[in-house]
Amino acid sequence: MICCQSLCKSFEGVPVLKDFSLTLPESGVVCLLSPSGGGKTTLLHILAGLSSPDSGSVEGLDGRKVSMVFQENRLLPWLSAAGNIALAQQRRQKNTPPERYLAAAGLEGQGEKRPGELSGGMKRRVAILRALAFLEHEDRAVLLLDEPFKGLDRDAKTRMMQLVAARAERGDLVLLVTHDPEEAAAMADRVFLCTASPLRVQGEMSLSLPRCRRDAAFLERTRRELAGGLPRPASGGEIVP
Repeated sequence: MICCQSLCKSFEGVPVLKDFSLTLPESGVVCLLSPSGGGKTTLLHILAGLSSPDSGSVEGLDGRKVSMVFQENRLLPWLSAAGNIALAQQRRQKNTPPERYLAAAGLEGQGEKRPGELSGGMKRRVAILRALAFLEHEDRAVLLLDEPFKGLDRDAKTRMMQLVAARAERGDLVLLVTHDPEEAAAMADRVFLCTASPLRVQGEMSLSLPRCRRDAAFLERTRRELAGGLPRPASGGEIVP
């Protein structure tokens, strides 16, 4: 498990994380759900090693490959869509051709285009594909997602959610940060409902129904419960909408 213990982080004297503690499971999809600007991005940057806490510690990441999708696409503008994906594969042997990644995301025939020639939704999909390609040959990896599906239409979002969820099904930990209860209902095995800045966990929900069996009624019911606050836990502490 990954354990965040008493993390503190401030910017210009304003605390974003204050004695924040959280234990994440070995695998599955975990969602941090809270309003924008609540410190979730700062937490992801610490987990990715891009930022250091003022105090506190993170344990459990040693030996695990970490990949991240940022709020910004951060594609290299001088490379094609296929080139951005290939670069993340680190020139290993037996890599999946970038074109297969693009086809899985509904981007057939777009591989030679540079980011400036792609729509916003296309660039978003390539950014997610790049993060997935970085983990292609890894086991027990960690995928950090910071509002990854923003700007995608429903069909594209569904495709990308399925590709991301496949990493969790093979034993990776996917940590999804979002303010959208619908995304949490569709993706998560476990949801932590958080307050904003400083980030604090005020409740949690476990979703035991497999993602492949979550129909429209389930998603709408769960979305409403998450949007309105967590219901009272059932026996055993698990909430099963």
